[in-house]
Amino acid sequence: WPFAWWPQMQHAIRLAQEGTIGRVWNVKYRAAHAGPKELGCSDEFCEWLFDPQLNGSGGALMDYCCYGAVLARVLLGMPASVASLMGNFCKDSISVEDNALIAMKYPQGMATAEASWTQIGKLTSYTTAIYGTEGTLLVEPRDGGRLLLATETDPEGSPVELPEQPLHLRDSAAHFLHVISGGEDQMPLCEAEACRDAQEILEAGLAASRDGREVGLPITT
Repeated sequence: WPFAWWPQMQHAIRLAQEGTIGRVWNVKYRAAHAGPKELGCSDEFCEWLFDPQLNGSGGALMDYCCYGAVLARVLLGMPASVASLMGNFCKDSISVEDNALIAMKYPQGMATAEASWTQIGKLTSYTTAIYGTEGTLLVEPRDGGRLLLATETDPEGSPVELPEQPLHLRDSAAHFLHVISGGEDQMPLCEAEACRDAQEILEAGLAASRDGREVGLPITT
């Protein structure tokens, strides 16, 4: 998860889990760009990615809704049910969906994971919003992005000072070595159970869109 190593994302998760914004009831994440080919992916990779028989799933949903799914799982747990929308709205040259949305329902909350392979420009891309009963956190994307906190007394929101990142939270290789060496501070987004559960959310999203219905979790066969 590339966004796992953003200092602002790490601190947002920490604040949310500590109760800084009260009880978290809504998580929103949008992953979007103009498309894999436009991003510079090779023809060989795109040939595989755009063929659901080869890649085993589909297009934008599995590729980019995964981020919102794992973030929701970390902050809200497993949803009770999942609904989704997906379609090929802009790219006539590919046979898989180029846009998708997964909506996750919880007993006292909800979350959305958006994916797009057709967005022009970077506005709204990779932006995270975490809503609580006592405040809102907005995570700006990429290196140098800010973490903003809005409360009843500061409704417009103000930047939150980010603590210095420990070495083991700066990239995946350093974190992997830290964990297998007995380190206790595992990044929540990288926990095996959370990543496994995110996959189940994605599978439920595919089924929900395919069958035109809400899919309950856990998935039963």
